[in-house]
Amino acid sequence: GLHYLITEYVDGHDLDRTIKRDGPLSAHQAAECVLQAARGLAYAHQQQVIHRDIKPANLLLDTHGVVKILDMGLARLADEQEPLTSPAANLTESGMIMGTVSYMAPEQARNTKNADER
Repeated sequence: GLHYLITEYVDGHDLDRTIKRDGPLSAHQAAECVLQAARGLAYAHQQQVIHRDIKPANLLLDTHGVVKILDMGLARLADEQEPLTSPAANLTESGMIMGTVSYMAPEQARNTKNADER
């Protein structure tokens, strides 16, 4: 059969675009966004999913102030020792950096396989 993915439509903008348009978030808004993103990532980690590219452009803020985590394209399963059998996984085999360098942990920059839930 044919495989497909259905996703929720979310009315809003990513945090990168929002900050560029409106200026910095207040301390309260920033703390709320970080808290929501951390809860979402904690849930993903409970499911053994590592995002590997968290940054403001991958956090969408909807019109009600709810944060949604976007772009799971570089995600991998935590217990996978071998690359996944997807085209993106083959890129990590060749030693290419996967993710956005200015937002990644130093250990991830040294070796993409080092990315974990921390």
